Amino acid sequence: MPRRGHTTILHVTLEEMTELNFLEVCDACQTSPDFLMDLISYGTIEPKGLSVETFRFDDRHLKIIRTAMHLYHDLEINHAGIALAVDLIHEVEELRGELDMLKRFLSENR
Repeated sequence: MPRRGHTTILHVTLEEMTELNFLEVCDACQTSPDFLMDLISYGTIEPKGLSVETFRFDDRHLKIIRTAMHLYHDLEINHAGIALAVDLIHEVEELRGELDMLKRFLSENR
């Protein structure tokens, strides 16, 4: 039985589950199976599993899918551009985390 909490996705509160299957993700994100397959094909998301039947997605994937949908529908960015943008967003988030850590370290050691 999956653990439950709450996550807001596309302005809808969903029960947080450890993992969702392919169709559950399409339903939760209100996206088509084709759009989700394109995200997988371009390497934008890498679910666990080897086929549609065994794919499993977690909260991290849902966040990426939501971002990808915004880039595609609102900004009209193609799938190759989405893959690049998502990768760059992830890198910026990591760098911000490192910068915050360094700032805390420096402020503690003054």
